Amino acid sequence: MANRHGLHSAVWNVTSKCNFTCKHCYVPSPAHRDLSFEEAKGLLNQLAELGAEELHLSGGEPLMRDDLFGIIREATELGFHVDTITNGWYVNKENARKFKESGADHVSVSTDGIGKTHDDFRNKPKSFERCVEAVKILRSEGVEAYVSPTVSKLNLGELPALLSLAESLDANFSTKVLVPIGEARILDKYCLNPEEQRKFYEFIFAKKTELKNKIDIATTCSPYSILFTKKRIPKDDGRIHGGCTGGIDLLCIAADGRIMPCSRLQIPLGNVRGDKLIDAWYSSEILATLRDRDNLKGKCGRCAYKNWCGGCRAMALAKRGDYLAEDPTCWFNA
Repeated sequence: MANRHGLHSAVWNVTSKCNFTCKHCYVPSPAHRDLSFEEAKGLLNQLAELGAEELHLSGGEPLMRDDLFGIIREATELGFHVDTITNGWYVNKENARKFKESGADHVSVSTDGIGKTHDDFRNKPKSFERCVEAVKILRSEGVEAYVSPTVSKLNLGELPALLSLAESLDANFSTKVLVPIGEARILDKYCLNPEEQRKFYEFIFAKKTELKNKIDIATTCSPYSILFTKKRIPKDDGRIHGGCTGGIDLLCIAADGRIMPCSRLQIPLGNVRGDKLIDAWYSSEILATLRDRDNLKGKCGRCAYKNWCGGCRAMALAKRGDYLAEDPTCWFNA
């Protein structure tokens, strides 16, 4: 990772349109002009030229784009592994078949609790039922599916039930924690505290070991993995070996073309409508700062694991107003 700073993954919010008004949405409220299909093809070619391999299509709600499956087809023809993140409302047999035919690797269905818990997050009655039905339809058409919750104090207790739901639906499981940005700023007090973060990751890593031959369990963002995979601190050679990937091997493209280090680290690096990705990737002072973890402050800067973790830069920005500040939700005593 640190030797070349090669781009591996990209998140593209293909539209700002959405049929939900979720309490924890990280996309800014004002609607922007989405990239056209021709602009989308140009973006995909730039990402391919930079060597990206994984493409995550999010929103808004991606299925509100009429050309979504054309975008997926273009991406898969360029060699991308494509994941689409949907709220599940518009998933039907026809769309599930189109996901399969277009070459999508898998579809993640955002499911933030059981029953009323999910419906309350999404401000949409019956949305939990539609999530479950969406996963069933996708699996019936041979599409790999993930149950994908965003975890906070409001649904941490339902994490085992959500994982069991994924197992019962013959689906995989991908999760992340709430970061209070965008609309989710109103949920700041419900972010996991350090002890809850520790319990969350202990549960996830224990289940990854327990169920490794039955179900794929992933965390969308897991800078703290080193704390669960190494018993001793590795020798630090001053290079980045893991942790927070924003601007390291990941970029995010907003619906209106803005370039950012991460979908939750919303620091503008340019816009694909006027700037080339290669210039942002190799010339951005912000990215250069992120790629030198000697710039980190507080306990993240002192931590022996900083080049394997680095904390969550989005959480630092959201909570401290400084993307180089220490991660206030980390439980490790540096």
